[in-house]
Amino acid sequence: MGDGFRAEMLLLETFHRYSCADKTKSSFDHHKGTFGMLSVVKFLADQYPMACFENVAKSKLYFLHVYRHEMRLWSLHTPRADVYIMKREWSAVIPAHFGRRDEELIPFTKCFWDICIKLKKTATRIEKMKCEYKFKAKEYRHMTYPSADLSSTIVNPKIERLKEGCHSTGKRDQLPRSSPAI
Repeated sequence: MGDGFRAEMLLLETFHRYSCADKTKSSFDHHKGTFGMLSVVKFLADQYPMACFENVAKSKLYFLHVYRHEMRLWSLHTPRADVYIMKREWSAVIPAHFGRRDEELIPFTKCFWDICIKLKKTATRIEKMKCEYKFKAKEYRHMTYPSADLSSTIVNPKIERLKEGCHSTGKRDQLPRSSPAI
């Protein structure tokens, strides 16, 4: 994306070793992913404060969470001020036997193509935010931009940083819930 852009569009959280199933660690990792995505949304709003909220709202960020034999892609978007929706996009079994090409490997590979498409859409949306910001910054260089319209004012999640040693105990039973059909 150039110009020193440093926001992450996809966060990854893996879990100790393959097929490890510690519920507390998994739940804590999921909370860390949520924290990370909210932080990036806030970073984008602060980076491009004059970008219209519609572009911020349409910019989805992603979190890839690996747990046990499964990989889940979560997205976060903010359809309106102070509403942050996290949704499980898909879930895929990590192939244990690469000989099962049709049953496991091909669907697993298709998931990564899906990630590429989603990230390209997000990058395009962020590029629109950047262009809009540059245009409005030039337009308002001698005037004050209305603070109520600033995306940095509209997008303002309340983020509490969690520490694994202190906060993981209470997170054990707070696993993400999503439709079983996904």
